[in-house]
Parts: sequence; C-alpha cells; structure tokens
Amino acid sequence: MEALEYNQYLIPVLYIGMAQSLFAAIFVWLKKPRELHNRILSAWLFFIFIKLLLNLLEINYSHLFINKMGMIIVPMLFGPFLYLYVRALLSSNPVFKRRDWIHFLPFVIFAVYTLIFSANKPVYNLHFFEHDGFLVERIIFGLSFYFSISLYTIRTLVHLHRHRKRLRDYYSYDSEIITLRWVMFVGILFSIIYILVMSSGIFNLFILNREFIDPELFSSTGLTLLSFAVSFYGYKQTKLENAFVEPEEVQKRQSDIAKPTPSKYQKSSLKEEDMKRYLQELIQLMKDEKPYLNGELTIQELSDKLGITKHHLTQILNTKLILNFYAFVNEYRIEEVKQRLSDPRNKNLKIMSIAYDSGFNSKSSFNTIFKSHTGMTPSEFMEKYKEEQ
Repeated sequence: MEALEYNQYLIPVLYIGMAQSLFAAIFVWLKKPRELHNRILSAWLFFIFIKLLLNLLEINYSHLFINKMGMIIVPMLFGPFLYLYVRALLSSNPVFKRRDWIHFLPFVIFAVYTLIFSANKPVYNLHFFEHDGFLVERIIFGLSFYFSISLYTIRTLVHLHRHRKRLRDYYSYDSEIITLRWVMFVGILFSIIYILVMSSGIFNLFILNREFIDPELFSSTGLTLLSFAVSFYGYKQTKLENAFVEPEEVQKRQSDIAKPTPSKYQKSSLKEEDMKRYLQELIQLMKDEKPYLNGELTIQELSDKLGITKHHLTQILNTKLILNFYAFVNEYRIEEVKQRLSDPRNKNLKIMSIAYDSGFNSKSSFNTIFKSHTGMTPSEFMEKYKEEQ
C-alpha cells in the first residue's frame, strides 16, 4: 500500500487523537486538588498530543522531516510517564525528586543529538543496517527504545502486582479505583502498540526490504485509543489513601498477606495482651455498630474507631484470626445476608437488594464470596432454606 493511501486513514485518526489528548491534558491539569499523579498524567497526555502533531506535520510537510529521529524519540517519554504516574498514585507521600529527572535522560540525549548533530541528515533509514555513516546511531537508538519500553512497562506492572497483593489488607471491597485494573490495561495496551510498531518495522526491513506496512499507522491508532483510555479513567482516578510503595525491605516483610507468619511482626510494638484486648473490642464493635454495612469501609476507618493504627489492626487480624481485612469484613456481610434471607419479612426482597443493604457493592464479588463461604450460590441457599422451612 502506498504512503498516500495510508495517509487517507491516518489523518482523521490523528485529528481525533490530537483533540482528545490535548483537551484531556488541560482538564486533568486543572482538576482539583492539584495532585502529583494528575500532573504527570497531564504531561503524558500532552506529549501524546505532540507525537500525533508531529505525525500530522510529517505527512503534510515531509520535506521538513528528512531526519525522522526527532519524531520517533517522543515515545521514549511514555514509559517513564506511565511508571512515575503509578508510583505517585501508590505513594503515601508522592514527591517528584531531582533524581527522578534521570528517567527522561535518554530522551534528552537523543533530542540534543538530533537538534545539534543530525537535524538535516537522513539518520532514520528503511535499510536499517546500511553502512551510510549512521548505522551506529540507529543501533543505539533501537536498543535504547526497546529497553525503555520494556523496562518501564515491567516496572509498572510489578508495582501494580504488589499493590494488588496488599489490597485486601486495607479495603473491604473491589472497584476500578482501588484495583487499578485500568492502569494494568493501559500498560498492556502500551506494550502491544509498540510491539506492533517494532514488528512492522522488522517485517519491512527483513522480509520485504521496503515500507509495505507503515509503523506509524499502528502508533497513531494505538496512541489515539490510549489517549481515550488514559483520559477517561485517569480523570476519575483518585488518590489511594491506603496504597503505598514501600522500601524494599518492608515490602519483603509484608509480601505475603495471604499467609502471614509471626516473623512478619517481630519488630511490632504491639504486645500480646493488647492484641487480645483490641480483638475483643473489635468484635464488640462489629456486633454493636455494624460498620461492615458501609459498602466502602476501609481499614483506616475501622482503626480510627478502635483508636489504633491500621498496621496494628492488620497485625491483629493476620495473627489472631488468620484473616486479611477484606475476608474479615466480608464474613460479617455474608452472615448479615444469610440472616436477612432467612427472615420471612424479607421474602419479597430481591437477593441483590439484600446484598447491597448488607454492605456489598458488586454482584460478582458478592456471588463469589457467598459461594466460597457457604458452598452454594445465593439462589441455592434460598431454595434450601425454603425446603427446610
């Protein structure tokens, strides 16, 4: 397919992507409160706009883009932006430090090289391994680009994995806001985009030795989709009060929340007799005030009611009950549902109505938790109860 034919499809996509990314960048930047993760997200969207704008200019004014290096180095910023956004979102005290600028150093190096040494030289060449005097630059850039995309995507996914492992010690419910599933999707989409870009370049280079598939078609379409996903979910995303990226040694101690061990809390200041006392107070609180009826109950709220830190409450649940916070609260919710389902006064109520009133805010999580606790679905439980009656 000729370049002009590609341009027929590319130009409308570029205009849509540019409009979406630019307006989203402005809205996210103006969003209050002014938090670090929103500023990083806004900068990322703005550079997506810059990349799409460069693509459009290259189509209309190709004679000004003899060296395409200046255009293709912009995506080297996207990996650092994704990683820094997630880190800021998962930090209890997010701060952009001076040393964080090092993440953008590869982009700066290639940008300076392009502007000073090769602005009007055809460094980017379809015949990648041709000995035209720029082979070393292409190899260095290609490897740098590959490692940048790979490294930052992996680091982002590792942070998200650690976050999701700790979630159930701090939240009693699931949602897009706290699980950050959308960020995982964005990270995977980001990787797929540039796998397709690099694959099409390799196909052109080694298979056909000509530009049969324009890599920018994948890049522009993918970045447009990315800008929609990032702006839609990113604008709704709020700071996670109980999420944090800790030092490595602390992460190691707290890595296994599903099977806690006594050694995990060797350095805790909480005494055995205090744990027993707080446990009794906790059980009495759950019985009297029923805080689990709050569908968005967090460990911070419950620890505030008890007058202890959330870390000490986590320790009590892990060591004394061998439960995380999520499992502990949802056991009470299941018992509440069972009690209400067994009450003749509720016979005309729908099961999900009772579930929502009992503190659940998701049908899927309710069904999963109910069956894991009772061995039956809610409908089967009702049928069995009617038979027994």
